[in-house]
Amino acid sequence: MEVRGTHKGKLRISDTLVLHNVLLVPKFKFNLLSIKRLCAQLHSTIWFTEDMCILQGPSQMKPLAIGRDHKGLYILDKKLLETAEFKDTY
Repeated sequence: MEVRGTHKGKLRISDTLVLHNVLLVPKFKFNLLSIKRLCAQLHSTIWFTEDMCILQGPSQMKPLAIGRDHKGLYILDKKLLETAEFKDTY
């Protein structure tokens, strides 16, 4: 099965955390996030526990729990996601 990202844009996680060049794959039930790119783009560290993932960025005073375990996947907390803007990639 071939899968394509159809849109590219930015995802605002909070006032100070914005991810750029995020790809949207509409046919996926879940959108996947590259931890390597997230850490590189935000110059941050991410820790995983058995039930949550926690992000610590250089401009943050304290770590931010950004996802919780749900059936083996870490799902981003929708309350943290402020806005997403996508444009066609093709």
